[in-house]
Amino acid sequence: MINGFCKSKMLDKALILFEEMPRKYLVPNTVTYTILIDSLCKSKRISCALELFDKMHDRGQTANIVTYNSLLNGMFKNKRLDKALMLFSQMKKSGIDPNIHTYRVLIDGLYNAKESFQDFSVIDCPPNVRAYNIKIDGLCKKGLFEEALTHAVGNGTQWLLTKCCDFCNCYSCFV
Repeated sequence: MINGFCKSKMLDKALILFEEMPRKYLVPNTVTYTILIDSLCKSKRISCALELFDKMHDRGQTANIVTYNSLLNGMFKNKRLDKALMLFSQMKKSGIDPNIHTYRVLIDGLYNAKESFQDFSVIDCPPNVRAYNIKIDGLCKKGLFEEALTHAVGNGTQWLLTKCCDFCNCYSCFV
């Protein structure tokens, strides 16, 4: 029901139902917390999402990669770059490995925050085709086509672009 309320943009009803769970001897699990955290982030209620994240931890529920990705995305979309990077560091320290979606969120967030490309060293993104596509896409969106081309054909390797801006779509791939 909580998920249904959240999907119907009835977040306050979902939160009321969540608060009633202990009175009915129901224990919210990681999925329940994550659904609410994601919805709070999407509705720009970041402080509430962070409070719920802390409660989740205090109540013995472990956050998973989906929880962290939702929070990271919310942080970047609400211009909380420093908090997002601290959360990413916390995630890694807690033993949760980033996935490709995590890198997408981080790279998009850093580009949208107008950080320079060199700042990506803080996220230690693995050098694979999908990660490079994300980086190239971000460079194209910022109009940095020459730098995108450099990354696309760097080290003598040609990277097929699966998704990029209009410039890249004209050529399908850099040759």
